Amino acid sequence: MHEHSMYQPSMASTLPAEIYHVVFSYLERPALLSCALSCRRWALLAQYTLFRNVAVYTQDSLDSLLHTLRTSPHLRSLVQEYTIVGRRPQRGETWSWINLVLDPGDLLPSPELLPHLRAFRFEYWDSVQLSYRFRQTLRLFKRVTEVTLRCCRFSSSCDMEDIALSFPRLDTFTLDSVRWEGDGERVRVGRPERLSNPLRLKRLRICNPYEYEEVFQWLKSHNCFAVRRLELLHFDVHNMRAAAAYVKELGGVLESLTVGLALPLQCDPSTHWLDLSGNTNLRALGLQICDVSEHYVSWVCGVLVSGMHTPLARIAISFTLDYGSSLGTAMWGAIHAALTMYWHPTLREVAFTHHAVPCFLQDAEPFIRRRFWELDQLPTARVPLQRSIVLLSQSPLSLLLYLLVFTCYPLILTLLH
Repeated sequence: MHEHSMYQPSMASTLPAEIYHVVFSYLERPALLSCALSCRRWALLAQYTLFRNVAVYTQDSLDSLLHTLRTSPHLRSLVQEYTIVGRRPQRGETWSWINLVLDPGDLLPSPELLPHLRAFRFEYWDSVQLSYRFRQTLRLFKRVTEVTLRCCRFSSSCDMEDIALSFPRLDTFTLDSVRWEGDGERVRVGRPERLSNPLRLKRLRICNPYEYEEVFQWLKSHNCFAVRRLELLHFDVHNMRAAAAYVKELGGVLESLTVGLALPLQCDPSTHWLDLSGNTNLRALGLQICDVSEHYVSWVCGVLVSGMHTPLARIAISFTLDYGSSLGTAMWGAIHAALTMYWHPTLREVAFTHHAVPCFLQDAEPFIRRRFWELDQLPTARVPLQRSIVLLSQSPLSLLLYLLVFTCYPLILTLLH
């Protein structure tokens, strides 16, 4: 009996592949490679994560990828996201841009090697001249639906347009810390001959903009009014006016809106509120503030009041509390009144996320529960609380902890039943 039990498979070895894929997605590439070398099953499972998102930095990295895809054709269908990176910074080193002499077209593989590619990412570009060959090669990837531009500075205001309009099926577009030369001036965004080409975006994400008034003008010029999910993160007051006008023009098409605003001190928030009265189909609203001072809280209150007639089903508010008594101000009372009085027929969830920053309040749940106790009494709404967690380690040890949790989970359910 004892000898037979030695060869029984462990519960970890019988876990579904989907659980491994979720766990592996949290690991960095070096840790993932270590897992792939541990056993044959993990090697096969890790391939899904290793080749789902591939990145190239130089011609040598592209040659290595091409050799792998040509010698192992079964891996081609796993690649769904392709990233061209200027150069990833080392620890303690400031990041640098892509070599100005390098043509980005040299880092694009043949579309036949990436038959299921769905997304492109371009990171850490600086004043790169987009060649005609590069633009023509992009158009060959006809299945791409998602494009992300991160930490890029283009030499021309038309380069962003050249990338976006290269994919006829593009429905998700992310701009994260994107600039173009002369963006502090009144530069023209886009070419007049392309104004007739519409952008059929369904999801738009803009993060940490510099000056984006021209970008919103560019979106309007391409009739980009079909956006259902809009995320405006790390916005300052200089960009909020143009963003608020764009949100208003989306009208009843917009279904989900997430806004993170950075208000400077002594700024009047009344001039930068979002008017949600025209977004008649808005179902989800997320508001992110980095402080609970009066300026931020009054801005949140104003946005909620403007959307009192929208059919909101989910409201998410994220913030950082310095101490629990901060929730006792009159502005938080107005937010409490808005959450309990409006949206009774439609509201299903009010989610609070507290970012536990060092030297600030760590456990805010008791204070939030006490302040918004009436929300728990509503028959249709639930109030989940979340504390943001930062993973300090992505080593194989952290993987073991994840697997331990997943392994014990069915056991806990059995005991409860």
